[in-house]
Amino acid sequence: MTSLPKIKTPTSNLGKIIKIFGAVLFGISWYYLLSNYGEIPLEVPTHFNYEGVADNFGNKIQLFKVLGIGTVIYVAIFIAGFFPHKLNYLAEITEENAFRHYSLGKELLLFINLAISITISYLSMKTVHNVLNGQTDLDAWMSPVILVIIFAPLVYYLVKLAKK
Repeated sequence: MTSLPKIKTPTSNLGKIIKIFGAVLFGISWYYLLSNYGEIPLEVPTHFNYEGVADNFGNKIQLFKVLGIGTVIYVAIFIAGFFPHKLNYLAEITEENAFRHYSLGKELLLFINLAISITISYLSMKTVHNVLNGQTDLDAWMSPVILVIIFAPLVYYLVKLAKK
């Protein structure tokens, strides 16, 4: 088994903005949860169906789990971006194609992280906002939007990969 080439791929200015934006979203989400935690009722919605209707409830400590898991995933993907030669690719990596594939792989990770930060931050802040205002449901239109946000980076990556 041959080792993959280690090639440094720079992060674009857009990539840097995406990293900062995602981190800021999580920071705002943590601040919003922590600053309002005392006012949140003990029981909160913990799961929503496709229509945005709360279909499971639990202790308000669950809000930390969702945001915590999202933050850990965000940080893990952020770190993975520093090691593009360790990622899995759809093609065999050679010296000739490594830069292109590593760049696309890093870009995919950036957009996945953006999707995660938007989705988790929205769900966290919307849940806190709703329970503070006596509501339990999310906006019905958000389920399809979240699916698009999550799958768009993969579609974008596959389209860019198909172009040679």
